[in-house]
Amino acid sequence: MTREQIKAALTDRDALICTLLGEAASEPIEGQVAVASVIRRRALNPRWWGSGYKGVCLKPSQFSCWWEQNGNTEAVYALAEHLVKRLPLGGGVLPQLQWIAEGIIGEQIRDRAKGSDHYLTVALYGSMKAPEWARQATPVVKVGSHQFFRLEL
Repeated sequence: MTREQIKAALTDRDALICTLLGEAASEPIEGQVAVASVIRRRALNPRWWGSGYKGVCLKPSQFSCWWEQNGNTEAVYALAEHLVKRLPLGGGVLPQLQWIAEGIIGEQIRDRAKGSDHYLTVALYGSMKAPEWARQATPVVKVGSHQFFRLEL
């Protein structure tokens, strides 16, 4: 399958699981939930960043794990193809990411990002490469290795 075919076949749940793998797999569960909370906030408040979980996750230039040049991209697309083919998830962090995705979409998991609609890594936030929006923003909360911001909602 091509990457475009894979993305077209993803469900909201699948796109969220894959995005969590690429963006927060190495984070503690609180950090994974916080990243998922930002995605939920965006999905429930459609704007320029897309609508619905899949739309938000796959919006170009929003989640670096889907970008072609990112180091996590291969793992994200491999998992995405696996999910599209409805193969079992396996072990490791994947069952936890599935649990988080289902709990976020089903609204059984509370927001750990304190209403944030943006985030980036602490390292990037403190560097000269920080995006312009982050240079002018005050973080709402730090969870794991991410700073979270409430910019639009």
